[in-house]
Amino acid sequence: DLLVARLVIDTSGNMPIASATDVRKVFDHRAVLDGVSFAIHPGERIGVVGMNGSGKSTLAALLAGTLRPDSGTLAIRRGAEIGWLAQEPRFPAGQTVREAVLSGLGKWNEAKARYDRAVAALERRDTDTERWIAEQAAAAEEVERQGGWERLHEAENLLGRLSVDDIDAVVDTLSGGRRRAVALAAVLIARPALVILDEPTNHLDVETIEWLEGYLRKDYGGALVFITHDRYLIDRVATRTVELENGALYSYDGGYEEYLAAKAERAAHIERTEANRRNFLRQELEWLRRSPKARTTKQKARIQRAEQAASVVAPARERVADLSLGAARSGKTVLELDDVSIDAGGRRLVTGLTLNLVPGERMGIVGPNGCGKTTLLRTILGDLTPAKGTVKRGLNTKIAYLDQMRDALDERATVEEAVAGERSHFEIDGRSVSVRTYLERF
Repeated sequence: DLLVARLVIDTSGNMPIASATDVRKVFDHRAVLDGVSFAIHPGERIGVVGMNGSGKSTLAALLAGTLRPDSGTLAIRRGAEIGWLAQEPRFPAGQTVREAVLSGLGKWNEAKARYDRAVAALERRDTDTERWIAEQAAAAEEVERQGGWERLHEAENLLGRLSVDDIDAVVDTLSGGRRRAVALAAVLIARPALVILDEPTNHLDVETIEWLEGYLRKDYGGALVFITHDRYLIDRVATRTVELENGALYSYDGGYEEYLAAKAERAAHIERTEANRRNFLRQELEWLRRSPKARTTKQKARIQRAEQAASVVAPARERVADLSLGAARSGKTVLELDDVSIDAGGRRLVTGLTLNLVPGERMGIVGPNGCGKTTLLRTILGDLTPAKGTVKRGLNTKIAYLDQMRDALDERATVEEAVAGERSHFEIDGRSVSVRTYLERF
């Protein structure tokens, strides 16, 4: 029931894992995907790029079966399992890491649960002993068929490589990076024929990202589609890069460097074609002004060609964000931390931190997932009190905070309301800018 719209199942075994023909998907009267066609073959590693809102996550959701196309044909090879890491993975409340990861082992997990029930019934010495012995044997056979008894150890090893050590911890209590790692482990442990990863490196630390690059490149044997803004991930993993732009899909062999070169060539070709069209129109307009009113058949055909050329919509130029940040005048000190120690969850995350941030400085904070980076930021904001030491903000210091999960956004608000409230204009660099003009920059 997952792929419900124009689903074609091929039993020949010759087709790709997934393919689409002339797929169209519309949101709010805008065609996010407009006649897109593609095929995904076994072993391919496809990086998907494009501007925000270009349809990358929509494409992933269509492949995963959580969306249906408005038109066109989507085909999935019979028996091919698809694993999907959504951009914002969600877990049932109170679920442990172990339960979350084993949920990725659907059939194995079901067989293991049947086996455990049979064992428990036999230990209770239920009267229907023969039935439970048969159930135990059948469940054990299914566990072997789904990869054997070592799958739990595989899951634990995978979690360890993703820097998640406590498999009995409740997922809700983990940092954003570790929750992301748990969701990634649940997808990878299933070994599906096709894995779809939407921004897989979001919230992961550098060491984990480097391990993931190697795993996807060398150890994962299935097909891979990954959406990312991380050009290094594309260069190191992708065998093919596809771009979504204005509802169309363009495919380029290789990683990010090859994509940039090929895209530049395509843009130059489009520009040459558009220049030729404009020159043709200019010549035809001059001819029309000079030509007599009487029209021969040949003249009518020429006029028709000119009208067709004039009706072509010129290609849109790629937008470039024009951003600027203004700051109010401040004193010599923006932020001071003096011998600060921070505790969380019964652990000391930061010990004896002293730093002084002055105007103009830009400081990056790195470290393994769960080491306390976000907790440090919340202490600077004043949401948490340090166990020791002092946090001092400058008299004129204003703090703006963008959190991992963007919890400050009211999902019921419009974009304009969320950004501007009741204001209609912003003052940026001494000039008044309308909210809509400001938003267009993004």
